Amino acid sequence: MCCTAVRNAPFALSYRLTPPLVFLDMLQIDNLVFNGWGRRFFDSATVSLPVGAKVGLVGRNGVGKSTLFKLILGELTPDGGEISLPKAARIASVDQEHPATPVTLLDTVLAADTQREALNAELETAAPERMGDIYARLIEIDADRAPARAAEILSGLGFSTADLARPMSEFSGGWRMRVALAAALFAEPDLLLLDEPTNYLDLEGALWLEARLKRYPHTALIISHDRELLNNSVGAILHLRGWICTPEAMTISRSGVRKRRDCNPPPAPSRRPSARICSLLWIDSAPRPARRPRRSRE
Repeated sequence: MCCTAVRNAPFALSYRLTPPLVFLDMLQIDNLVFNGWGRRFFDSATVSLPVGAKVGLVGRNGVGKSTLFKLILGELTPDGGEISLPKAARIASVDQEHPATPVTLLDTVLAADTQREALNAELETAAPERMGDIYARLIEIDADRAPARAAEILSGLGFSTADLARPMSEFSGGWRMRVALAAALFAEPDLLLLDEPTNYLDLEGALWLEARLKRYPHTALIISHDRELLNNSVGAILHLRGWICTPEAMTISRSGVRKRRDCNPPPAPSRRPSARICSLLWIDSAPRPARRPRRSRE
């Protein structure tokens, strides 16, 4: 099955069959340049992520995957180019365990929905004429179902009903990492950035996360070496490597990236040792290998 590239750039976005009629970008990177720690990570890199895309970010260790996340989050400053998102877009990442606080597990996750928390706080002091608008907004965001939705996410990640009332200080670091992941999923940001999310999950939790990410309602960019997670959860791969390449339909096999078919006869690769160039590829729907059981990494 061939693809149709929609832009001719170092980061190439390709679609299976025909592109959608409406194309909106959640993340736009234009001519990104970044130098750090004595070397160049990105050189005139360009890519667009459409709204609602689930994208896996892959590449060898040290190529710049986590660095790209920090650039998107504004924790690092590019040396050139631009990274842009819609003005009202909410971004969330999971990069560390949740603190060991006296707050209960359920309340910790509920607090991740800052809009709901702000509206409930405003109700305490709101003028009578303002309360109608606040209640209308709470109904619009389905605030009454928030505790049930949070409990469902926590259950999927391995927490019991009894755990919901336990303070965060009673959980180990591995379980607090799961809490941080649960909070990000509960908040449903417009752009969700996940870095190796299955590292601290057991088999059941990893399988649940696969299904959850597949139906995640917004855009997600996921760094992972878990090939089953990528094959079952994302629709495209953003591949970081040190040369320009053409878009291809592909899948992830146990031996690594397996190319299915070139969209066009590829030109000879242009070697650029200082560059880290990406291609956005749609994953081919080939049969998936069975996932092997594994222990939780806590």
